[in-house]
Amino acid sequence: MTHQPTTGHTDLPHAVGTQDPATRALTNHTDVPNAVGTQDSTLQTLTDRPDVPNAAGTQDPALQALTDRPDVPNAVGTHDPAPRALTNHTDVPHAVGTHDSTLQTLTDRAEVLDVVGLCALSMDLKDWAAVESCFAEDAEIHFGGRVGTITGNTAVAEALRRTLDNLDSAQHLLTSPVVRTDGDMATHVGYLQATHRRGDELYTIGARYDDVLRRTPDGWRLSGRVVTRLWKTGDPNVIRPETD
Repeated sequence: MTHQPTTGHTDLPHAVGTQDPATRALTNHTDVPNAVGTQDSTLQTLTDRPDVPNAAGTQDPALQALTDRPDVPNAVGTHDPAPRALTNHTDVPHAVGTHDSTLQTLTDRAEVLDVVGLCALSMDLKDWAAVESCFAEDAEIHFGGRVGTITGNTAVAEALRRTLDNLDSAQHLLTSPVVRTDGDMATHVGYLQATHRRGDELYTIGARYDDVLRRTPDGWRLSGRVVTRLWKTGDPNVIRPETD
């Protein structure tokens, strides 16, 4: 029997390493890379597709257009004009860390609450110098009741001292603060629950503070306060003022 040489088989490469016509036809197929590793026209077309980076790693025009979109950082990591415009927005802090008006408002609000809180805490600690420092020199405070209206930070601190200094303890709790600022002026509204103890006797007041504050060279200070009493319980004689 005569055998056909294997080199003549249509689906095997020739013995010398070249491809027979059938295999050559496969090599020349439009969707298969050539044996030498180059790309045929179909693969070249894929390389040239706008959503595929070129073989050299650069971007074709369509992908470059994506890189140039206003909401995508450039390849070098810098921001295009649109994100930079966001950085320059008036309600966003600048990249260099400067304070915009929103941050200043938050800072002022925190300082106002500190003054109001320090005044309440200092009364409980009987630190009358600290109480005096919370008020402006021309402050006008409407306490109501037996104390009435007091003008001047020194007089206010003294009136509070005469009322509270002979207590065994006191606790002024502040809640629901609302602060509004306008330049160098601010308002504060909040609730007060003040409990006073002498021996075994207690007297507790529920009230609302309506405050006006002013920015001074030394910081925010209370320049006006109206104390509106809402409820009370216990013996009011617990806080009878000190007599001369």
